[in-house]
Amino acid sequence: MLLKKKYNKINFINLFFLIIITYLVYDTGIHSDDYTIIEVFEYNYLQNLFNFKTLGQNIFAPGNYYLIYWIYYFAGNEHIFLYEICKIIICFLSFLMIYLFFSDYFEKRISSLISFLFIFYPVHDSINYWLMTCGFILTLSLSMFAVYLVKRDYFKLSFFISLLGSFTFYSSPPFVLGLGFIFLYRKQYFKLLIIIAPIFIYLTYYLFLKFYFDNYSFDNKINNNIGYINFFLNFILQVISAIDTQFGINFFLKIFYSFSNFNFYIIIFLPLIFIIYFFNIKPIKIKKELIFSFLIIILISLIMFSFSGRYFHSSFNLGNRTVIYSSFVLFFILAYLSKHRILYIFFISIIFISIFNLSNHWKVWNNKQNNIINNLKTNQDLSVLNTDYVFFINNGYSSLGKFSHIDFIITPWLLNTITNNMNFKSIYLNSNVIVKSKKIYNKKYKSYYPLYDINYVYDTENNTLYKLSKSQMINLVSNFEIELRHWTQIVLNNKNLFLINKFENLKYLYE
Repeated sequence: MLLKKKYNKINFINLFFLIIITYLVYDTGIHSDDYTIIEVFEYNYLQNLFNFKTLGQNIFAPGNYYLIYWIYYFAGNEHIFLYEICKIIICFLSFLMIYLFFSDYFEKRISSLISFLFIFYPVHDSINYWLMTCGFILTLSLSMFAVYLVKRDYFKLSFFISLLGSFTFYSSPPFVLGLGFIFLYRKQYFKLLIIIAPIFIYLTYYLFLKFYFDNYSFDNKINNNIGYINFFLNFILQVISAIDTQFGINFFLKIFYSFSNFNFYIIIFLPLIFIIYFFNIKPIKIKKELIFSFLIIILISLIMFSFSGRYFHSSFNLGNRTVIYSSFVLFFILAYLSKHRILYIFFISIIFISIFNLSNHWKVWNNKQNNIINNLKTNQDLSVLNTDYVFFINNGYSSLGKFSHIDFIITPWLLNTITNNMNFKSIYLNSNVIVKSKKIYNKKYKSYYPLYDINYVYDTENNTLYKLSKSQMINLVSNFEIELRHWTQIVLNNKNLFLINKFENLKYLYE
């Protein structure tokens, strides 16, 4: 009878988190590359389903492609609710698999809490609400579930799940190798082999395609020309940016500005969290095998990204998906704070509020995105215009307080997708552009655009098309306010920061 009551309690708590996950995820919409993938799949998804010359995720992330990408073909732009359902299912299944993994180490009630907090931790919100990157959390959860299974001697099933996790996304190596360390620590070498053999199969497959097929040279996750010095500098910046994102100014700014979209529904949920968790607080103790496993995940991820020279840590922008690795420090934070009741309650409360606030930000921005796209499609001035270029301004990103967050028409291929029926080429202008050689120059993409005597500028904020002279265009470009992507843009520039000068993909932010 006692076991039955405990079982029902566990199920009630997980059902409670299912309700929260459903609320948080639903109506957060589609974003960025989603629009382009929809356009591509409307024409050739079924034809290219098993065409390995398409140079896409069916090559380097086949699990993500075949498990998730089909939804783009069937849902298109019309059945958005299908994307929401898909994201909810992925988040909740991931929650359950991570919960099972942690239930071997913690009280089940605590396992539910830390699984939820890790998945929805505010510094990597893109993996929850941007379908294209849900593969990050799915890869991790499958890897953790494989560990859970192999502990119970389900060797064949565990190997299959680990293989599926390894091939789901190219984010898999740090997860699988780090979690495999659990069995190295225990000296259970056969179980270690069951877990990590699939990742070596995937790495062999990936590197074989990367280096032996010229057609796949487009992949830039490994910089073929990186040297020892650049690798070392990359690693330094990875470490500095990871610390900043998890403990520093970047972290506190993300939490602070999340309150600019305060979600009043937290008033309903937070008291329930208090009832379930805060009347009986016990210190959280992390076993050594988990400590070493999580540290190895973080270390391998830093090394992996150092080879690419990309994906530096920041809690803002859609690139924050890569912050999931360094977010394993959350468990160390919770373990420490659980010994201090007031700090523990305060920290978890703030994180929960921030999670709800960020969900609200994605929902509000989704609604604004839809309005902008609808304005573009119905604007009469744009529909009859026939010219070489139209320059777009405003709403390149969502604004989370003072910071640019969710990418929108700042992405050239997205802007081209949503204006593909227009009789002009669409160019977005912001603080990344300057006037150079009597042309408009984009510092990020290193592209030039002509200046005409009459230039067309469309303001997405007020749905208005303007005609500007060359001098007016120069004045416009010269007076853009900087779009903040990182707090260091406020205090630094490329003239006084040696390290930034070594990274071509970052210099445009500081010039």
